[in-house]
Amino acid sequence: MFYFYEIKFRLKYIFLSSFFIVSGFYYNSDLLLFLLTHRIAEVNSNETVLFTYSNPVELIRLHIIIVLYFSSFFLFFSSLYHFLSFLKSSLTFKEYSSISIFLILLFTLATCFNLYISLLLFPDFWLHSIETSPA
Repeated sequence: MFYFYEIKFRLKYIFLSSFFIVSGFYYNSDLLLFLLTHRIAEVNSNETVLFTYSNPVELIRLHIIIVLYFSSFFLFFSSLYHFLSFLKSSLTFKEYSSISIFLILLFTLATCFNLYISLLLFPDFWLHSIETSPA
């Protein structure tokens, strides 16, 4: 019966933390949008880069997509941590430490990779599509 309560507690914690993570990212979604579009404005510093949205629903949709993209990254590793801490009691110290080291390295690499893609590659792709689009 102990495991049932443990699983129930961890699921509640995951849902509650996911609510707070998504709320925090939604509150800071303007900053995330600025970070994603700053490189385009930086490259075209001699020109005025204006992002106009004719439809307010399109802007809300863009904010929600950005929030879900960034929050899903953190939620995945938070859920993985809770799964590992649930299994901690059944693993030996050597197994747990090797899995923990692997997950720390995986998290570090995934964070670097995610930042590289989000802040450098996305704006460059977007910039190329702006330059090559027929006007």
